[in-house]
Order: sequence, then C-alpha cells, then structure tokens
Amino acid sequence: MDKYSPILGANTDPHYIVKAMAIEAKEGRGPFYLDCSPMKPEDRELMTPKGGWMALNYQKLLDMGMNFFEDKLEWELQLRMPVGGIVADIEGNTSVPGLFVTGTARATDPAVYMGGWNLCLCAVTGYITGKSAARYAKSRKPSQIDENEVQKLKNNLFAPLQKEGMPPKKVLTETQKAAFPYDVCILKNETSLKKALSKIGSIRDELLPQLQAKDAHYLMKLIEVRSIAFVAELFLRASLMRTESRAGHYREDYPRRDDKNWLQWIIISRQENKLKLSTKPVPFDKYKFKITRCYSDNFDFTKSG
Repeated sequence: MDKYSPILGANTDPHYIVKAMAIEAKEGRGPFYLDCSPMKPEDRELMTPKGGWMALNYQKLLDMGMNFFEDKLEWELQLRMPVGGIVADIEGNTSVPGLFVTGTARATDPAVYMGGWNLCLCAVTGYITGKSAARYAKSRKPSQIDENEVQKLKNNLFAPLQKEGMPPKKVLTETQKAAFPYDVCILKNETSLKKALSKIGSIRDELLPQLQAKDAHYLMKLIEVRSIAFVAELFLRASLMRTESRAGHYREDYPRRDDKNWLQWIIISRQENKLKLSTKPVPFDKYKFKITRCYSDNFDFTKSG
C-alpha cells in the first residue's frame, strides 16, 4: 500500500486496499496470503476470538482445517456496498406521502470503514424518522381499505407459489456472476460495465419472470433476488454514467477525480416504466462544515506497474 498511499500505507479502509489488491492481481502479482505465524504467543491469545459471531466464524475455519494463526492462507478481496439510497429530507420524508426511509437506505453511509457506524446510524436516524412518521400517522384520518385492491396485491405476491419455474438461488448466482467480477465492481471500465448491464438486462427480462417459490421462506428469498437484480442494474448504470473516480468508485478509463463536472449526485427515477438517470449538484452552500480536502487525495492508483 505504500506505493499507492505513501502517507497512510496499509492503515486505511477496505475500499482502497481492495482496489490496490485488484490492480496488483491484474498485473500478475497475486495471489495474496495471510501469514500470522510470526506473531508472539501473547498476541495470538489477544487476537483469538472469545465469543459472539467472530468465535463462530473462527471455529468454522478450524473445522474446515484452516488456522489463520498457524497456516498461510490465501486472502481474497472484500466487497463492501455501493453508496446510494432513496432521496429523503433530514426527517426521513420522501417524495411519496407516507413513505419514510432511515438508516443506510438514506444514502448517508460515508463509504469508509468505521466500527459500529451502522448501529449508530440506525439508532439516530431511526429515532428522527420514527418521530416524523408518527406525526404523519397522527395527522391522517382513517381511510377505507379497498378489498379488491388488497386481493390483487395478494394474488400478485403469492403467484410464484402456484407455478413451476426457476429457484431464487439460481437467479442470484447469475446476478452475482454479472455484477461481481473485479473489472465490474472494483476496477470499472466502460466495456466491462456495458457487458455486465447486458447480462443484467437478460436476467431482468428472461430469468426473473421464471422465478418460483415452493414455500413462504423461498417466497421471501425470491423477493430479495428481485430487489438484488434491480439494485445491481442501478449500480451498473450509475457507475457507467459517472466518468471519474471518487472514493470507492474507480474507473480505469477515468482514473482521476473530476470536481469540475462531477460534484453531483446521480438521481435515478422511473418514468413510463423505464429508468431515467439525471444529476443534481451537491448543495455545498447548505453545509455547515465546508469541504477543504478529500480523503481520496491520499491515494494515487494511476501509479501502478
């Protein structure tokens, strides 16, 4: 990491480490290994998980014959999440009356690794949005439920239970194959993004209509897969549109940050059943604390080789 960031080196968040690993592997310097064998016994004891989910994962590795304190293990890239969400005001109101969003659905994740960040985000924005939703509910008069409309919604929801077709797992795997290659989600470029979009389009038009569920559990999984495929398409379209590199978004064909043209949000909406992408300038004039420098200035991923 010293080559890519002389100041921070390896003391940085996963986005940039993953990016560097992908570049190194592409240029033939992979694979990567985790080797903790030189650690002192007292350090091993300190780092050995004692409880919770970390201990469960540690025990699973041991059961599979992998001990990361003694063995030299191949290390894979870590994929985090794209940063985006539903447009909402500070109280969680959206443009749809009665629809509120909170947490990471509001696109307030900073896109860098912070321990406990999502828990804090959930607690604070959930409290604010909850009060806003309660005020809205209190102000509304009870309305008459249209039973015919409810029945139509139920019929549509449960339709996959009544037919033969493709299990959700298979469609999920195809979606992952389209969106997860390193040249699609890490080292992006126009060619790979368009190729991935074509695959996602085929999944949307050909595979999703074939989904079926054998019970309520798999019906939930089916709905999740539909959403995953939809978000994958949004991710790819936005990545293709943003012709620059910024934070966790890296375009090999546009490796520099472009503040002149891209200090903007990408807004995706649906019009006439088609996705429409537009941009909106980031309202820096409304920010109490002005941006004086960017975290990504610590890195230069064009200096490879």
